[in-house]
Amino acid sequence: MKRILLLLFLLFLAALSGCAAWSEGSYVYVAPHNEQYASESEAEPQVQQAETYLDLRTILLGFVGSGKEEGFIGIGSYGDRLEQDLEQAVDYVVYSDPIGAYAVKNIAYERTQYNEEQVIQVRLDFRHTLEEIQQIRSVRGVAQAQEQVRDALNRFSNNLVLQVSSFENTNFLNYVSQYCTEHPEMIMEKPRVWVNVYPQTGKVRVMEFQFHYETTPERMASMREQVQTILNSAKGYASSDSSESVRFQRLYAFLKERFAYQQERSVTPFYDLLCQGRGDSEAFARVFETLCKDSGLECQVVSGTRQEERWFWNLVRVEDVYYYVDLCGDLELDFLNYRADADMQEYTWQRENYPNCGPEEPEEPTGTAIEPTQGTQPPDTEPTEPELPTESQPTEPETPSEEPVEP
Repeated sequence: MKRILLLLFLLFLAALSGCAAWSEGSYVYVAPHNEQYASESEAEPQVQQAETYLDLRTILLGFVGSGKEEGFIGIGSYGDRLEQDLEQAVDYVVYSDPIGAYAVKNIAYERTQYNEEQVIQVRLDFRHTLEEIQQIRSVRGVAQAQEQVRDALNRFSNNLVLQVSSFENTNFLNYVSQYCTEHPEMIMEKPRVWVNVYPQTGKVRVMEFQFHYETTPERMASMREQVQTILNSAKGYASSDSSESVRFQRLYAFLKERFAYQQERSVTPFYDLLCQGRGDSEAFARVFETLCKDSGLECQVVSGTRQEERWFWNLVRVEDVYYYVDLCGDLELDFLNYRADADMQEYTWQRENYPNCGPEEPEEPTGTAIEPTQGTQPPDTEPTEPELPTESQPTEPETPSEEPVEP
């Protein structure tokens, strides 16, 4: 019993001492030990020795790769070409090396002493952070670069930086525009794009893409989910066991039954047409093209003018016959209006790039009655009157030269 009371008393004293320590701010929390390293800015700068031009260049590129804004290069054993080699190495890093040209605006340096040692003190002025430098992706050739661009567009990324080996000059602005146009069901908003290339020459370069959207990536991702749901519904609506003409009409009805549409231009045209009932002629043409292709129907977008206004419509093939259809121009109709070439007086486009539209008219018989022909005379002679046949006079029968012998 005494031992129990003693134990309780000791626990009480321990609790009082703990409360006092907490109130005085000396409470100690014991956690597992994690070894901490001093940051490079707090540690004594390391001096790297250089004896050749290649050493200088390698050390400077190391500063760039690690994001160091200041560093020291030991030159105690360097020869007479230090000034020339240092200037050449700095120019290479800033203007010729792909990563250096992308990351660094300028490199300043001066000769000084550090810990009684002859050194070059280097200061780097970066245009990009260390995190941005570390996010550079390495690819080979234009095809791999385009694949990365497509992936960035599909993820609604704001930027992309690539180090491209076997670099070839390619108009990536046109490529981005074309991809967005051909995949409106994936790219909810066509971004504004800037492309910078570092350096301007060389087989290895860094390409920096910046994509600017008015809509947030999260919002666009939500829009795409809704669009995909509607596209799947439309695909089931136009069953493949029907004729092509019936499937075209069903897809047209699928759109017509959704909204009383308003003609309006939008930065997210595919979503706004399918989910909000707002769109211009291009939105109608792009949406209808996607619906048809998803259902196995041949359809493409045609661009030109309608009544001298910029306009888009579709070319479709129905049972091996081509027609034009203009959904936006025929909103008041309750059926899909097929147009032949003769029905397109209000439109202008490059007709030679598209097949003839409408059923072919039957050809008229080409055979004609054969007139009797007359012989022709040589071109240098005048025709002569044909000679009339002369009538022959009847002749008396010749008498036998000998008289018949009587029996």
